[in-house]
Amino acid sequence: MPAFREMKTYRGQRLRLDLPDLLEHARFELSRNRPLRLEMSGPTMRPTIEEGDILTIEPVEVTAVRPQDIVLYATSSGTAVVQRVIALEERAGCVYAIMRGDRAELPGTPIALHQILGRVVAIERRRSGRTISLKRRPSLRMRMWDFFRRLFRGRRG
Repeated sequence: MPAFREMKTYRGQRLRLDLPDLLEHARFELSRNRPLRLEMSGPTMRPTIEEGDILTIEPVEVTAVRPQDIVLYATSSGTAVVQRVIALEERAGCVYAIMRGDRAELPGTPIALHQILGRVVAIERRRSGRTISLKRRPSLRMRMWDFFRRLFRGRRG
């Protein structure tokens, strides 16, 4: 793994999915709870993500990953991939995410949840500059819990 001072060289250039040291840089930034901006390369996620679109990727707890999330993960061969989670399956006591690019016609590839580095939360279109947010709205249950927590906290103080 390169030293931090060597990684700083990425700050001045566009991060692309096909850069050789992308995984090390992504792990470094996301482990420090920093969002990562990455230029998409390859057609696997068309039409949702076009080549050249800028993705904003945020760290994610693996327990929060859900079907339909678009995530950045590390393959067992050491490459970085952006694909959609199409299902979660339990096999032999371990939970796996079944991954597939939007353009793929074949069944998805299972990966261990620990291989997921972050979730795509925004897509900036290369051509129009328009940003599409993919952040999930909290469930009604979570919003109600937050509301009552704030309400009763205000009465105590």
